[in-house]
Amino acid sequence: MTRSRLLALVLCLSLVLAGCAGTGGSADDGADPSTTGSDDGADASSGGDGSGDSGNDGSSESGSGDGDTVTAWERFSFAEGEFYQFRVNDVRNDRDVLLTWDVVAVDGSEVTADVTYDDGTASYTYTLTGENATISTQLIQAAMQENPEDEAAMEAATSAYGYLTLGPFNPISSYFAARDLAVGNSWNLAGSATDGFMTANVEGRDEYAGKECYVSTIRVPDNEAWAESDSNEWVSCIAPDVGLSLYSAYYDAETGELTAEITLETYRSGE
Repeated sequence: MTRSRLLALVLCLSLVLAGCAGTGGSADDGADPSTTGSDDGADASSGGDGSGDSGNDGSSESGSGDGDTVTAWERFSFAEGEFYQFRVNDVRNDRDVLLTWDVVAVDGSEVTADVTYDDGTASYTYTLTGENATISTQLIQAAMQENPEDEAAMEAATSAYGYLTLGPFNPISSYFAARDLAVGNSWNLAGSATDGFMTANVEGRDEYAGKECYVSTIRVPDNEAWAESDSNEWVSCIAPDVGLSLYSAYYDAETGELTAEITLETYRSGE
């Protein structure tokens, strides 16, 4: 799967459009989309197996929980001086990239950040200024303004924007921002009681670069009805205190193969 197709999937799931799932209709088809319990509420590993076995069956049993619930959090709550370094493992495109996000200044909701893309052979840094929720969209424009004739720099900026969108800024996390983060919580996104449901789940807690986060997933039923869909499984680890995904991984729902993962390796607070 190409990066553009992965990005289309991310946008599709973030809007929770039943038609994008490729089968089964919406979650309203004979099921209660309220919170349901996951299979066991166990702590999920960040890697996941992409098998789809952990999807629930649309039942209405309550989440098992772990006594710790985050009920309200804001995406992209940056602080001046914060530094993030992510490693990108782009399996499908055979790339290993270091991507840094360095918050230079914060003025209300306006953020200035330096973004560095390093693929081991070349390194490019771009300075962005914009609203905290949309600043990453300034990346291509910044590259065009700095050196529009440098094709390699433009390609790096395009890749960096794609990886930021798939990773820390992934729009799927906005679905979880509107819901309680408690281990065991699960919601139906698309499908039917007959064919099974694509589900959003909070499966555990983990830690990256010293930051705690909630393992959140999109799971697809492992059955014939979903076998021909374009849906893919997603595993992320959302850190409410910084409002970002510290880990994101995408799996082919049919084969279970990892297609891309983006992992926070280094974090420094702005304090």
